[in-house]
Amino acid sequence: MYNTEELKSQALELIESRPITLHADIYAMLGISKQTYHNHKLNQDEDIRLGIQKNKAVIRLNLRAKWASDGHPTTEIALYKMNCSEEEFAR
Repeated sequence: MYNTEELKSQALELIESRPITLHADIYAMLGISKQTYHNHKLNQDEDIRLGIQKNKAVIRLNLRAKWASDGHPTTEIALYKMNCSEEEFAR
C-alpha cells in the first residue's frame, strides 16, 4: 500500500523542515501508524537517523548559545559543568 522510498523521502523532508527529534513525530506527521513505520524499517534507516541526530545537535547548540548569553547564575553553572574538564568537574 505504501511505497518505502516515498515514505522515506517524505520523512527526510519533514526532518529538514522542522526540528523533529523523535521517530514518533515523523510517523504522526506522515499520518501512518507506528507499525507501518517499523514494517518499512524507517526506524532503522541511516539517513533518517542522521537527520534526527543533526536536529538534536542543532537544538543543543542553540540552547547552549542562549544559556551563555542568559547571565543567570544557575544556567552559567550548568553550562560550565557541561563544558569543563573532568578534573574541574570533580572539584
